[in-house]
Amino acid sequence: MEKLVQSKKLENLKLTKTDIKNLLLLSLKNNYFKFNNKFYKQKYGLPMGNTLSPLIADIYMDHYSKEHLQQINTPSKLWRYVDDILIITTMEEEQLKQYVNDLNNIKGTIRFTYEYEKKNKINFLDTTITKEIINNKQEIKIRWFRKETAADRFLNYRSSHNKSVKTNIVKNMTQRIIKTTNDPKEQQEDLNKLRRMLINSDYPINVIEKLIKEACETSKTKTPQTPNNKEFKYKINLPYVPGIEVLKRRLEKLNIKLYFSYPNKLQSVLNQSMKSQSRSVIYQVQCDCNPPKIYNGETKTRQ
Repeated sequence: MEKLVQSKKLENLKLTKTDIKNLLLLSLKNNYFKFNNKFYKQKYGLPMGNTLSPLIADIYMDHYSKEHLQQINTPSKLWRYVDDILIITTMEEEQLKQYVNDLNNIKGTIRFTYEYEKKNKINFLDTTITKEIINNKQEIKIRWFRKETAADRFLNYRSSHNKSVKTNIVKNMTQRIIKTTNDPKEQQEDLNKLRRMLINSDYPINVIEKLIKEACETSKTKTPQTPNNKEFKYKINLPYVPGIEVLKRRLEKLNIKLYFSYPNKLQSVLNQSMKSQSRSVIYQVQCDCNPPKIYNGETKTRQ
């Protein structure tokens, strides 16, 4: 709320700062959930699923890091992605442990855990950062990282989604690996891992190789793609069905932008008789394909 009061960008709006403050409090202070047929009001923290929560969490952590995380040993460096923080410091592990304990004793609900480097390595987000001595000089090497608990699956290639969605998955993941993993040999190992993940999601080999090759060539040119900033007079939203791309291209010639929605999710077509008093349901669907396959899954039900 202090940031709201101090902001000058909000002074020319039709809404006053008091109006904005009241709207924020209305959205964040009135969140309820149901458990064991009883309703509860959330008292602490930001509500999960609220579109404001990530933004406010980022603003709060920015303020918190400037207020409390600048006391780390010098020379030091700090990088933050929302509430994940990477610190390069001269502290030993015991010093860092005490420092984290001191942070957790500060009045408030923020609580930190920490992970210290092991064998000169540490994982941060989707990267592994390694310290190496090369030519008597310490250098930092970065590599793409996947958690052991990661499902390593993408949107299934046979799902009823626009082809561009699946194409972008392959290209974006490929470019992420190329930009993250420095070592050429490790880069190929990571791309092979990506290939296996895509195969597990039923992407055809020829499609995988074609898209990875295109993404690699794009990265080599280092020419940023020019975004399509064309302004359309009208915008409409329609459920996606295979073949609707033809309509999309024709509408664009008429200055109409077509967006796709995907309403036919598996949960929406489950038989009503499968519902139970449980908050979740385990289901099995047999696929009429050759060879026959069975899909097991879990979904939540509304009571």
